[in-house]
Amino acid sequence: MSSATTTLAQAILERLTEAGVTHVFGLPGVHNLAFWEASGEIPTIVGVRHEQSAGYAADGFARVSGGPGVAITTTGPGAANVVAAFGEGAVSHSKVIVLASEVSTELRKPGVSRGILHEMADQSALFAPLASKDEDETILSFSTTS
Repeated sequence: MSSATTTLAQAILERLTEAGVTHVFGLPGVHNLAFWEASGEIPTIVGVRHEQSAGYAADGFARVSGGPGVAITTTGPGAANVVAAFGEGAVSHSKVIVLASEVSTELRKPGVSRGILHEMADQSALFAPLASKDEDETILSFSTTS
């Protein structure tokens, strides 16, 4: 990471770039704007009109390039909208990474809806049955300490 003021979004995009990712696909939303603000020239963020399109574009990109395809979605319904495309990538053994924003853990409580925009009780549970570990598990591994 280049400086002490690097944001998490910048750090993630840097790691993806280091892993060879040149393009990510996504739909901007209030919860994921940090990625759009942090993007430079590489990776190129390709805007789409629906989260499912981002997922299928990431899958197609992974199949053609042989590297990981990345989709960025917003929280709750945005994440849910990409599940079918993520599932297609999973059963086809494509390297698809979904970066789905989430409501802050400080604001979430099990079994309690607080009325936060796009709040979802267990968003990661949508992806768990489809997700698998790749032989290269270090694409997004990094330390948050200096």
